[in-house]
Amino acid sequence: MRRYGGGVLGIEPSRLGVDLGTTHTVAALAVQGARVQQLLFDSSPLLSSAVYAEVGRPLIAGRDAERAARIDPTRFEPNPKRRIDDGNVLLGDRELPVAELLAAILRRVAEEAARVGGGSPGSTVLTYPANWATTRRGVLADAAQRAGLRSLTLVPEPIAAAAYFTTVLGRPVPPGAGLVVYDLGAGTFDTSVLRRRPDQGWEVLASEGVDVGGLDLDAEVVAVVGEAMTARDAAQWARLTDSGDEGVRRMRRALWDDARAAKEQLSRAPSAAVHVPLFDTHAHVTREQFEARARPWLARTVELTAVAVARAGLAPGQIAGLFLVGGSSRIPLVSTMLHQRLGVPPTVIEQPELVVALGSLSAVPGGPPVPAPPRMSPAPGYPAPPPSPASAPPATPMSPAAAMPVSGTPVSASPGSGSPISAPPGGGAPTSGPPMPLWPDPVGPAYKPGTPRRGRSRLGLGIAAAAAAVLLLSVGGVTTYQLLSEEDPTGNGNRGSSSGNPTSSPNSLTIGQKPQENTDPGAPSRPRRSTRPSGTAAARSPSAKRPTTPRRTRRCWSRRRWKT
Repeated sequence: MRRYGGGVLGIEPSRLGVDLGTTHTVAALAVQGARVQQLLFDSSPLLSSAVYAEVGRPLIAGRDAERAARIDPTRFEPNPKRRIDDGNVLLGDRELPVAELLAAILRRVAEEAARVGGGSPGSTVLTYPANWATTRRGVLADAAQRAGLRSLTLVPEPIAAAAYFTTVLGRPVPPGAGLVVYDLGAGTFDTSVLRRRPDQGWEVLASEGVDVGGLDLDAEVVAVVGEAMTARDAAQWARLTDSGDEGVRRMRRALWDDARAAKEQLSRAPSAAVHVPLFDTHAHVTREQFEARARPWLARTVELTAVAVARAGLAPGQIAGLFLVGGSSRIPLVSTMLHQRLGVPPTVIEQPELVVALGSLSAVPGGPPVPAPPRMSPAPGYPAPPPSPASAPPATPMSPAAAMPVSGTPVSASPGSGSPISAPPGGGAPTSGPPMPLWPDPVGPAYKPGTPRRGRSRLGLGIAAAAAAVLLLSVGGVTTYQLLSEEDPTGNGNRGSSSGNPTSSPNSLTIGQKPQENTDPGAPSRPRRSTRPSGTAAARSPSAKRPTTPRRTRRCWSRRRWKT
């Protein structure tokens, strides 16, 4: 079958949405006539943005790069996006353009999209921070071209988040009202204030950004651990944090990985343990310790958000929503500080790192309409507006996922919040693994019960048939008993032996008489045998001696068998 642009001829090809982040990359795939799928990488929706340069081989990205870094950490770059202004990066003995590092990540995404969609995506939407100028966007476009992605559209991240807010979550933003997008990722922070246009498009009123993110908060967790370890052995701690030995560098990377996991755990637990490799011990970090060190970093982001709102000229009553996106925005202290500073309750979902990639597919035209998420008001069908000054044109809304907002801690989202996104994993799945359930299950026609009169008629016929069968069996049994009684002078109905003894032989079966009960209390109980003579193993046994029976009895027995 011919294919055109990664799809079947005559059918619109798939569309790929990618959010290339500092530490993780997220991607979603939309196929015409099918649901939007969250791409999974190693059973996770988060693809590590790390890159490793092997000797004489192409770059590898993702978790494979993280594993390879244990061999030679000098060939490893964990955060290529942070090197966007460096031009070239030295990995081992190879000097590579930053665009090539980013292209290695996008290649991995394109390969998974082709595997799931059955062909290369026909178009790609790639998001970028709102404060990126032409030079940085050019590097991103160069990386997409190196990765073989075609029909590229660049969309600012706040526009993609706004599309998710209105189409997937179904939150209303009337024309003239504003939406504040607070995006705290791993390496950068961006906040934007958008206003809804009468044509349902978006206008960016103000944007602010700073290189602050989850990596800085990871460093604060390491600092808390360092205080405890320095008190034990300052020289050992200095060796762990500063030594250039490859073995120690691997230990240092393991320490930072554990610190990041502890930071995430502190969002849902009062304390977390961090393993310290060189000391071979664990250090415990409490939420109070973490928040005390994280507050100055978060205060900068909150103040920049307030500055952007002031520059936009919007009063608190004109703000229809405060939407938190980015993996680090799930920290409970973020919601608390924003609510105290702006007086607007934030909206945050369980997996805020997925918002931009899923929303990017709604921010450009070409997607099929998608039903509103459960327990939310239906999202209105918006026509595709003309291009806005700061972004690609918004599109006909489509629901990339059935993710629903959940209450932020400690500030609750609106009462319309639904169930969070599930994974997949782990959600997941699935799901590239089992896909997430993005469309409601098909509902068949309502069940119509049968006519009551017919039901009663069938019931009456069944009862009558059962009564007739019982009556027939009763009459047959009485008749048989009388015939046997007339032919047997003893009147006991037993089959006679050759000597005329009325007692049944071991291999004979009694007709018309109950078998004798075992009166010996010490003997094991024996199951009752069937009174049908032809169904027992003894009657069919070739070794069983058939007793001699008078001729008339045999004929009667034959008639009994024929009647049966």
